[in-house]
Amino acid sequence: MVNLAPDILRQRMSLQVICPGPVGGGRCQDYLTGLVADVLKMELLDCFTSDAPKFGPAAWAHITTSGVHMMVWNNYRADPALTFLTVDVYTCQDFSEDLVLEHAMKFFDAHQIALEPVAGRI
Repeated sequence: MVNLAPDILRQRMSLQVICPGPVGGGRCQDYLTGLVADVLKMELLDCFTSDAPKFGPAAWAHITTSGVHMMVWNNYRADPALTFLTVDVYTCQDFSEDLVLEHAMKFFDAHQIALEPVAGRI
């Protein structure tokens, strides 16, 4: 990939989580608020949620240096008692991937968690 702005630090991370469900919009906001303040140590400008009744909520946290997005699939097909969700972190500031993983494991009482391949720091 061509880096059109090599003078701007960018770090990306995407993770997948399987956890007890369901996960609603309020829980998404609580997770993103804690992630931004306690783990990323960044300023949260706003947090938005939207609900797809058939699947579950989506949420986005607007932070000073980019954002965090999550998608939730309640009633996960493999086991309807579980929820599958993804979290995408994209910032123009360094953060610890290990701390992001640890926060998600604890917050969601995750059964499984995995990093998805992303190009990492640009």
